[in-house]
Amino acid sequence: MYMNFLKEFIQKNKKMALDFLYNTKLVQDLFKHGCTNKKTFIINFPELEKKLIRHFMRGYFDGDGSAQKIKNRFNIVCANYDFLNEYNNQLNISLNLNLNIKKSKNGNIYILEFNNKNKKEKIAKFFYDDATIFLNRKQKNF
Repeated sequence: MYMNFLKEFIQKNKKMALDFLYNTKLVQDLFKHGCTNKKTFIINFPELEKKLIRHFMRGYFDGDGSAQKIKNRFNIVCANYDFLNEYNNQLNISLNLNLNIKKSKNGNIYILEFNNKNKKEKIAKFFYDDATIFLNRKQKNF
């Protein structure tokens, strides 16, 4: 049943890549290092050295976030309110930005919203200045 869903989803969305790992040791090692099922909903913002915070935030954004321009508003989206709230706190500490978090209409997603070009540019600079590892398509959104 799951494979039928994936085939149908891929046919409709065409721009998608999937990778399945069937290695018990790899899975056990990932769990040993804190990776869990449904991490998106239960992840905590880690305690990091100050110099690593922006790199973590960029990496998290690349892996589990999105930024879209909709009616001159930019959004960072996450399924975990506590995580997004701490993400917002870190933006406030690093950039003196305190953004609004709102709940999506379906109630399962939280949105960190900013509609000011200067805020967008500050966040882009924070994420990408001197960065060597990032997703190009995410950077282009900024």
